[in-house]
Order: sequence, then structure tokens, then C-alpha cells
Amino acid sequence: MAVTTVASGTQTATIGVLHTIATETSANVYCFYVDMRNMALGDVTELFAYVQTLSSGTPRIVYNAVYAQPQQEPIKISIPLPSDYEIRFRLRQQEGTGRNYDWAVKTLQ
Repeated sequence: MAVTTVASGTQTATIGVLHTIATETSANVYCFYVDMRNMALGDVTELFAYVQTLSSGTPRIVYNAVYAQPQQEPIKISIPLPSDYEIRFRLRQQEGTGRNYDWAVKTLQ
């Protein structure tokens, strides 16, 4: 199985804002990677993935994870998420000082 990066970058979080990181529309299995190394005491960050069930449907949350404080294992990886329509990845820092988060969306082929 090959792993391919389909999108990547760095998101500077604004506290309380739900940032859309990437939206993919090709049928595939995706994983969302986020580097949390910049988190500090008092920070709380959420990761989300939304998928569309039907071709005419609205994307809904299928994955959500919440992380607080500095992380011993700073790179977080979502479960593999199959999508045949649209998948959207989002990040929201709820507490603390806005941090920079390196991220990537990868496919498993």
C-alpha cells in the first residue's frame, strides 16, 4: 500500500475559529496528520473530519479528537477515512495562545 500526500501546509490558529484545512473530492481513503509540537500548557485543540454520505448530501462530522496541553507524541493521525464524494478536514484551537500547526492529508492507495 502506497502513501501519497495530497495536501499539506501550516495553519496558524485563531482561538475559537474553525479553520478548514483541506477539502478533497476524489474517492479514496484519507488520513489527517497534524503536528501538535507547538502546543503549550493551557492549549486545547480539536481536529475534525467531515464526509458526505450521498452525492447530493451535506458533509457531516465523522471524526473528532480533542487534545490538551503539550503532547508526548506530537504528531496526531486520524483513523483511515474512506470517502467517495467529499471529505473536509478542519482544526479549531479552543484555548490558549494561537499556535502554528503543520498538517498533511494523505491517501492510502
